[in-house]
Amino acid sequence: MQALGEHLGLDEEPLHELLDLLAVSIAADIVPITGENRILAYHGLRLLNDPQRSQRPGLDALRELAGLGVNELNITSLVFGFSPRINAAGRMGDAKRSVAMLLAQSKEEAKEKAGVVDKTNQERRGFDTSTTKEALQMIEDDAVLRTASSTVLFKQDWHKGVVGIVASRCLDKYYRPTIILTASNDGKATGSARSVVGFDVHEAIGECADLLDQFGGICTRPASRCPSKTCRLSAKSLSASWPAASCPNR
Repeated sequence: MQALGEHLGLDEEPLHELLDLLAVSIAADIVPITGENRILAYHGLRLLNDPQRSQRPGLDALRELAGLGVNELNITSLVFGFSPRINAAGRMGDAKRSVAMLLAQSKEEAKEKAGVVDKTNQERRGFDTSTTKEALQMIEDDAVLRTASSTVLFKQDWHKGVVGIVASRCLDKYYRPTIILTASNDGKATGSARSVVGFDVHEAIGECADLLDQFGGICTRPASRCPSKTCRLSAKSLSASWPAASCPNR
């Protein structure tokens, strides 16, 4: 937006009032807070913590729901208090809920919209807990999966909004490249992957591209889609492309 403003010859002063949203975005995206990001996050937090300048009823309502009260906000507050609730709306199917909260013009409207967002996050946490439990049990119940060099799991009724989180949970437990897949509405299998330090799971998935409709993302957190009928074949091929020797130790 700054570059566009410069290109159009516009005053950048109005952009300064968006730094609070930018700080929340930086926290929600879990990006490195270094260089320019650090400077932007710092000024965004200053804006969030200045009641004379902060004019976002939606964020105020979210702050209250997160139990942060009048405490000074920091990046940790945003990562654990704001981000899960804002992200949950999109994960559970309708990101417009969070947008409506952020655009609320009054305290009453903001409180109502924030309540919807918070309820959505509670639903997300329920799916997260139950799906993680199922995924870990699937691994424990299968001798091959327990000792495999990678984890590739599929279950038709898992909610696609939590597969990335579940992949992270499995990675935390077994520390090996992980893909969690579920069925999408169009009959395809869709999923999310997580990887260990030093192993490019995106490149590994690329070795099986002939079995996939599409895939993309960054080297440690890609996503993929494939026909459900080839899901088992895809899982075997993906696992075969990840020999234990290529995965660094913790």
